[in-house]
Amino acid sequence: PTKPTGLRVVNYNEDGTNSNLHNIKPDGGVVTLYEGLNDMLFYNNDTEYIIFDGTDNSASATATTRTRTRAGYRAPEPHQDERTITTPDVLYASFVPSYEAEKSLTPDGLPVTMFPRTYTYLIRYRFKSGLQYISQAKGALAGMAEKVYLNDGHTDGAAATLLFDCKVDEKGCTAEVICFGVPN
Repeated sequence: PTKPTGLRVVNYNEDGTNSNLHNIKPDGGVVTLYEGLNDMLFYNNDTEYIIFDGTDNSASATATTRTRTRAGYRAPEPHQDERTITTPDVLYASFVPSYEAEKSLTPDGLPVTMFPRTYTYLIRYRFKSGLQYISQAKGALAGMAEKVYLNDGHTDGAAATLLFDCKVDEKGCTAEVICFGVPN
C-alpha cells in the first residue's frame, strides 16, 4: 500500500486511559508525553470508511466500518443475523506498551513498525459459458470479522457480511475485498 497521509498517536496514562491525541506526519513527529510510563497506540487516520471506537482505553480501541445495505440482497440461512457492512480502507497500527518518558529538552527517537489490521482477499468468478450476458456483478462475503482491536490485531466473535462490487472482464468477475479477517 501507499504511504498514509497522516498518523494518529494516542498515548495512555499508567492506568490505561486516554491522555493525549496527536496527529503527525507519516514520517514521524513530536509527541508530548507525560513523565512516567505511557502506552502508545499508532494508526493511520487517512481512512474514509473506517470508524474508530473505544480509543479512550488502549484495550478497547477498535476499528469497524459503516453499515451498508443493498436492495434485493438476502443473506443465506446461517448468516441472516449478520450486519452487512462496507469494505474498510487499508489500516495499519502499532502499540507500544510501557514507554518510559522523562523530562527532556530534546525529543527521544522511537522507531515504530506498523502492522496490518486489514487484509485483502482476491475473489474471482470464472464462467464456462454465458459471460456475454454479464454486464454488472456484485458480491457478498459472509462470516467475516466485524471489527479489529487496534492494539494487537485480534478479532472477537462478531461476524459481518461484506458487500462489494466486482469488475467484469473477458474471463469473468474479479474483486479485491479488504476486510478485518475472520472472527476469533
